[in-house]
Amino acid sequence: NYADLTIENTKITIDKKSSNYKTASLFYIKNMKTKINITDTKLKYGSNTLLNVVSEDEYNISEVTMTVTDQNLKGNIVVDEYSKVRLNLNDCTYTGRINKGNISKNVDVTFDEDSRWVLTGNSYVNTLTVTKKDLNNIRKYIRSNGYNIYYNAKNNQWLNGRTIYLNGGGKLIPKYYKS
Repeated sequence: NYADLTIENTKITIDKKSSNYKTASLFYIKNMKTKINITDTKLKYGSNTLLNVVSEDEYNISEVTMTVTDQNLKGNIVVDEYSKVRLNLNDCTYTGRINKGNISKNVDVTFDEDSRWVLTGNSYVNTLTVTKKDLNNIRKYIRSNGYNIYYNAKNNQWLNGRTIYLNGGGKLIPKYYKS
C-alpha cells in the first residue's frame, strides 16, 4: 500500500465539536508507505498528536516521509516499534516531541538552516541532520525547554559522539546501539 498526499496553502481542521477532537491524531498511518508534503497550511486539532504511525506487525511496515515547508508545525510524532519516519523541515518551526520512550524502529530528522525544533518532551532519533552539519551552531536550531534529544551515535558521525548542551537547559545526547 502506498499513498502520496500534498497539501498547500489551505487549512485542515478537526472540528472542536467532534467526539474525536481531543483524541484523534491529525495524520494516522497504518501499514502503508506514505509521503506527506505540507506547505503553508493551517493545521488545527486538539489531540496534540500530529502524526501517529503504526504497523500491524514486522511484515506490514509503515514508512512515512513528511516534508514540511514554510510552516509552523505543532504536535507530537508517535511511531511504533516496526515503523519508520523521516521528517524533513524546510524554512519551518516544529514544536513537539518525537518517538517518546525510544520505541520506533527508525526516526530520521533533517532540517535546513532556516528551520527550528522546539522540544516539548524528550525525543529519540536515529539520524539528526542539519543541512550544513553545523556542529558549532547546533544550538541555534534547537530550543530544548529542558528536554533532551537522544541520537544514534553510530549514524551521526558528524556529531562526534558528543553530548552537546542546548539552549533551554536540555542536551543532545549520544546513544549507542547494538549492530
